[in-house]
Amino acid sequence: MYLMGIDVGTGGTRVLIINEQGRVISSATEEHEPFASPRIGWAEQNPQDWWRACTIAVRKALESAKVEGAKIACLGFSGQMHGAVMLDERAQIVRPAVIWCDVRTEKQCAEFTEKVGQDRLIRLVCNPA
Repeated sequence: MYLMGIDVGTGGTRVLIINEQGRVISSATEEHEPFASPRIGWAEQNPQDWWRACTIAVRKALESAKVEGAKIACLGFSGQMHGAVMLDERAQIVRPAVIWCDVRTEKQCAEFTEKVGQDRLIRLVCNPA
């Protein structure tokens, strides 16, 4: 039995396979398209590209480790901080994802923090606005 870790970062997706002794036996990385900045302060990425990179990196890691997917007992997953992927009623992506380094809501976040309070906000959601 093996463990698999998947990290979808801003620049790429990395996959690790870990054996029962806790050793990394394989890793693979697949880069994403660079994020787009259609206006100053905006940062967007195509979620379809995350999926593409994830599937490629998983296949590469499994092949490198010579491990069948059925032997993966547990999967850990992390993503690139906070972001928003907008979906329609059919769960289809409607626009590029707004990612963590986008600052277009800076004013609204400041107003929200002022109303709720920084300490309370951190206690409630474990992140600043």
